Amino acid sequence: FIKAGVPIVVIDGMGVWWGLRVAVRYEGEKQVPVSNKPGMPVVVFGGDHADLPLVPEKAAVIARSIVESGISAVIDISQLSKNKSRRIVGDFLYELYRINKNYGIRHVMVEESDQWAPQKAPGDVAYSLGAVDEVVRRGGNFNLGCTLITQRSAVLNKDVLTQADQLVVLRTLAPQDKKAIQAWVEEMTDEDRRRLGEWYDSLKELRNGEAWVWHPDKPVIFKKVMFRRRETLHATREFFRTTAAKTVKMMDVTDYIEKFRNVFEPKPK
Repeated sequence: FIKAGVPIVVIDGMGVWWGLRVAVRYEGEKQVPVSNKPGMPVVVFGGDHADLPLVPEKAAVIARSIVESGISAVIDISQLSKNKSRRIVGDFLYELYRINKNYGIRHVMVEESDQWAPQKAPGDVAYSLGAVDEVVRRGGNFNLGCTLITQRSAVLNKDVLTQADQLVVLRTLAPQDKKAIQAWVEEMTDEDRRRLGEWYDSLKELRNGEAWVWHPDKPVIFKKVMFRRRETLHATREFFRTTAAKTVKMMDVTDYIEKFRNVFEPKPK
C-alpha cells in the first residue's frame, strides 16, 4: 500500500508493527537489519518504539491529525489495558470513519482483530466492535479499506467476518476456525459442498507463508500463493535473541512527525 502511495493506519495490539521502519536482508532464514536501506515511512504512536505518545483521551484528535497530515501510522496499544485499548480503538476508528471521505483513500490494518471485534461483546467491548463493524461495512463509501488480521477466525465477530469481500487464509488447524471460514465461504459462494469440504481439509497442509486468496466477485480470484519474504523487520521475540537485533536502527521519519505536529499542535501565527 505504501509503495503504491496509499497511506495506512495499523491498530497494533502486539507491539510489532514498528518493524516496518527497519529494512532487512536474509542469511538463510535469518533476518539481518540493513542500515543503508530505508524501511517504510510510518510514525509510531505508543509502545516501546514510540515516536509520539499515545494519549487515550486524545485518540480522536490523533486520528484527525493523521488523516489531515497525510501520514501513515502505527497505533501501538500493546502496553495498555484492554479497557483503554478498546476505548482508543473505538474513538480512533469512529473519527477516522467520520472524516476520511474528504482526504482520499486510506487502508486500515487491524491486528488481532478478534480482541476489538469478538463474537461476544459485553460492556465496553461493544464500543470497539461497533467501530470496527462501521469501518468494515461502510468504510468503502468513505475511501477506507480494511484488513482484519486474526489467528482465531472462530472468535472474530461473524457479522463483521461475513462483511469482508476477500479471504486470505493461511494454515488453519482448529476445527472451530475452519467452521468460521466455512461460514464466510457459504455466504459468498454456491460452490459444491463436497469440493468445499476437501478444500477445508487442505488448509492444514499449507506451508509457512502459503495461503489461499479468494475473491468471489469480479475479478474472481481463487488461487494458492506463496508470499514473498518480508522486506522489513518481523519483530518477534526469537529475533531479539539473535546478535542481529543489536544492529536495529529505525528509519528516520522526522519530516513525517513534523507534518503531524503542525496539524496536531499548530504554531500560533
